[in-house]
Amino acid sequence: MQNISLFQKKQLLFQKAISDDKNSSLFKYFDNLLINRRFQIAKELAHIEQILTIDVYNLQAKEIINIINDFINNSNTNPNLFDIIKISNLPDKKIINSISKDILLSLVEKLDDVSRETYLIGIDFSILRAVDNFILKLKDSSLISKYQKIRKNILIKILSFDYTAQKDELESVYMCWIDRILNSVMQHEFDISDFIKIYNKLLKIIPEDLNLYWKMVQNINYLCFQQEFDDCVDLRKFKRCILKQIKEKFENKDINQSDFIKVLINTLAKPTINKEKFYYLFDMIKKLAENSKKDKLFCFDVIDYLIYINKKQGFFNHRFIREYFFNMVCDLFESENDLEIKEKEFYLFLKLFNLHNFFYYNKKEIIYRIGVLLSEINKSLLGSKFYKYIDVADYIFANNKDVATTDFIEKISKNSINSNKIYNRFSLYLA
Repeated sequence: MQNISLFQKKQLLFQKAISDDKNSSLFKYFDNLLINRRFQIAKELAHIEQILTIDVYNLQAKEIINIINDFINNSNTNPNLFDIIKISNLPDKKIINSISKDILLSLVEKLDDVSRETYLIGIDFSILRAVDNFILKLKDSSLISKYQKIRKNILIKILSFDYTAQKDELESVYMCWIDRILNSVMQHEFDISDFIKIYNKLLKIIPEDLNLYWKMVQNINYLCFQQEFDDCVDLRKFKRCILKQIKEKFENKDINQSDFIKVLINTLAKPTINKEKFYYLFDMIKKLAENSKKDKLFCFDVIDYLIYINKKQGFFNHRFIREYFFNMVCDLFESENDLEIKEKEFYLFLKLFNLHNFFYYNKKEIIYRIGVLLSEINKSLLGSKFYKYIDVADYIFANNKDVATTDFIEKISKNSINSNKIYNRFSLYLA
């Protein structure tokens, strides 16, 4: 009975040791930033959806004609194309029954004029979007031919024209441009050399945003998985070139806590899990931890938050993310005499041990590091707090005798005036 109560006592100590209460205020701060960023992303997507769609039930044929005529008669060289994209999003029957052939011909001529006069690639991509929609929905072959001709002209222009830098769009709009070029390759409108040339051009005129660079890498990976492109040397070479730019522009730059928090929140706020973005986040943790003790302790708190938020997001379900994360944590593990850092490391490895469903195959490494940290802490910390750490370790070792050996206990207790007392404290393991 005494052994059972002792076991329960040490089990409770373990549960208390891994409690999230230690960083609850920081967790709430990160949670609030994450919620706000998610609302912002949702608002951006809703805004785009709103400006590109029309209430088809309330829009009459006369109103459709007026919208198109206003666009055709607009003398501005960079008119608002959203109204035309809205019209092109209408059902095919609504377009055919509401718009005459003459108006559709005038519209394609106006779109061609706008494309010829603009220096902004965003205008040409918007025209492409509208033209693509009309080609899919029109039935008249002569009209389709006219719209196909302007699409061809725009694609040629995108390939050859030097556009003015355009860095004032939403991130989701840039993503659409990047995907439209991929679609052109899949539809055999562009070959691989064209694809590489246009992506290089986009890199010069869009913001230096990590998400956009990774989006390009994803699209290159997609092409590499296609049978017709899987042996394309130029494509793989171009991918290495972008990865090199990512390293130079993002991974090698100095980073502070404020910059890092933006990376953290943007990575976690995305609706889909992207392993490359998590790799970058983990690399930034290692880089930030090198700055100072204060930053390293902050990074330990961030790692704790990632363990906490994984319960809601489940990114550890992805094996490669999980392995990269564990290796990152181990890379931060250093043999130094700072007690505060050692205690933080001890706490984090307790948390990782508790995630046995994710890190089962790392159990031996985790228990080994718990033992090493205790032996390091023993050099600096005495009293009841240290013995609580011993009780927690005893609970872990007693339940993992296949991994934890008496060598662990001897290493922890040696070089101490209380070595026998420390050794005997592992009563569950020695029982």
